[in-house]
Amino acid sequence: MFTADALLALGRRLIPYVLGAAIVVAFYLLFTGWLDGVKADERAAQKAVDQRVIDKLESDVRQKTAEAAAADQAHARAVEAAQTTISNEVTHDYETKLAALRARLDQLRRDAKADPAGGGGREQPDVPGVPDAAREPDDVAGSDGFHGGGVEAPDRSPIDALLGLAFEADANTVNLIALQRWIAEQRKVER
Repeated sequence: MFTADALLALGRRLIPYVLGAAIVVAFYLLFTGWLDGVKADERAAQKAVDQRVIDKLESDVRQKTAEAAAADQAHARAVEAAQTTISNEVTHDYETKLAALRARLDQLRRDAKADPAGGGGREQPDVPGVPDAAREPDDVAGSDGFHGGGVEAPDRSPIDALLGLAFEADANTVNLIALQRWIAEQRKVER
């Protein structure tokens, strides 16, 4: 087998190879460690850049969200203001027309009282008045043509009753026209 001298001689011959291999391994370990350090620095730098991008994105999203909420609120206020304006205009127009109808009814009633014969002095036959129609199923029409509860008053003429019905029909027409206008105008408001 091997003797101690033979082993020593073999060791002396292998020492340069072992030392060379150790230097290569050390160099490799140092180089990879240095690369890991460089990569770690690059990763840290990239992470910092990524974090700044994320922070900027979050800030932009918060800002855009706040701007959108403010724009939504402003738009809602504008829509509400437009709807209120439309409602006020239609209501004013309706009330003006209704007041004109009432004035016309009052004028016609005054004219009818001034000329009870109704037709330039021509005498009309005495015809009993027609009772007003009932307003509800279990109600009887009132003497004023608007409320239930009684027989026609003797001082109410058929012309006055007819004028009352005509006024109600005209008022309902004006009301429905105003409602249609209100709906049409409200539809035009951008929501």
